[in-house]
Amino acid sequence: MPTHAGPLAERFWAKVRKSDGCWEWTAHCNTTRHPYGRILVGSRRDGTRRMATAHRVSWELHFGAIPEGMCVCHRCDNPRCVRPDHLFLGTQIENIADMKAKKRARSVGARTRAKLTWADVDTIRSELARGALQEDLARRFGVRQPAISDIKHNKKWKREAANG
Repeated sequence: MPTHAGPLAERFWAKVRKSDGCWEWTAHCNTTRHPYGRILVGSRRDGTRRMATAHRVSWELHFGAIPEGMCVCHRCDNPRCVRPDHLFLGTQIENIADMKAKKRARSVGARTRAKLTWADVDTIRSELARGALQEDLARRFGVRQPAISDIKHNKKWKREAANG
């Protein structure tokens, strides 16, 4: 079983490939769609152990605590980048505005990268109504359980209401 002992900074920098551009996280990342690096921080003994995103840890190692409610954003738009001068603090609204300004935002309803189709969503809703478990449907359709929950509670994949 791998050990996570040792100073955080030492473990952190052992997982970073520095270059003249971005400093890329080389260890565990969330997913292909959201490839933010992740590292264990805190202590099991005092109950503070948790997974943290690498770019936020980089910010904290260089600049200190991140104010509550703030995002650590990337100037370089590379989610694997942990180079401190490529990072900046912003609110969620500012982060979204930055994404739109850089033309990285998908248009509403485009769903060009969506894993599901409307037929899948209809099947999922039908299966949920019959008592299917969200985890089972998530595995079956290759998505995570929160995506199924969002469909169930009409937070995502809402059909446009007919006019008139």
